[in-house]
Amino acid sequence: MWPIAAKPQLIRGDTGDAVRYLQSVLRFRAGQNVEVDGTFGPATETAVESVQALFAADVDSVVGPDTWIAIDQLAAGIGLRRAHGIALRSSRSLRG
Repeated sequence: MWPIAAKPQLIRGDTGDAVRYLQSVLRFRAGQNVEVDGTFGPATETAVESVQALFAADVDSVVGPDTWIAIDQLAAGIGLRRAHGIALRSSRSLRG
């Protein structure tokens, strides 16, 4: 993992190693259907939005500091448990 300050903001159309790292985490830790090709395209954008929604972040498809924190948690293997807990609490509160 890179220090958060070293991670660039990523948007659709970006390319490079940071995108490749993002895609690897999305594919292998979050189970998203993205190719690890280093190009931030439509599939990567959709996967980012899914992760943002799970982590109660702004769903804007921009990979900024808050989204990088979620990605790093996923990479460390702790993010899905946290996101799953948020989803469970949210669904319980909706049921009353």
